[in-house]
Amino acid sequence: MVRSWLGLPSQAAYTLEDMAADAAALLDHLDVKHAHVVGASMGGMIAQIFAARFAQRTKTLAVIFSSNNHRFLPPPAPRALLALLTGPPPDSPRDVIVDNAVRVSKIIGSPAYPIPEDQVRAEAAESYDRNFHPWGIAQQFSAILGSGSLLRYDRRIVAPTVVIHGRADKLMRPFGGRAVARAINGARLVLIDGMGHDLPRQLWDRVIGELTRNFSEAG
Repeated sequence: MVRSWLGLPSQAAYTLEDMAADAAALLDHLDVKHAHVVGASMGGMIAQIFAARFAQRTKTLAVIFSSNNHRFLPPPAPRALLALLTGPPPDSPRDVIVDNAVRVSKIIGSPAYPIPEDQVRAEAAESYDRNFHPWGIAQQFSAILGSGSLLRYDRRIVAPTVVIHGRADKLMRPFGGRAVARAINGARLVLIDGMGHDLPRQLWDRVIGELTRNFSEAG
């Protein structure tokens, strides 16, 4: 954690760079030469790396509630980080896992636009049934620590970029979005009042509008 705060990489078996390379390989498999790249949270970090390392394939870039993990950025609010990293034992029953997802959503979600609990519960149950992998969060956290600061990638990005972040995000605080926007030449920063670390339906039109505007700037 200290190395991460300093922007230094750590040892990890699978890094964000590996995930960006996986995305490029998927485009190869689908025979897609160029793409509008959109990533949220950790996906926003992967998107930054992709846009830097595969610049010729990146039409535009959108980074949503993410960060570049540059040194000395304020960390997540303790309660939000603990909510994500702690939970019931991996072998807990399905309903316990779903209850925990509801708990986490209430902590890191958008305070001005709370997602109905029945919707969160239904989506968590669907996610569990599709593929419950309890160590996934730990592996993803390790990948983030393994890559360190992404500033070296941000400085190489040339695609039209929009950075969207909620002012009420307690997990990836707005400092992260501001850091990304400052580091990428010409990036446009959009801060949304009342938005946390999720995409409530009430904000879909706003977010889609910002994405569409950015798509239109592709060369």
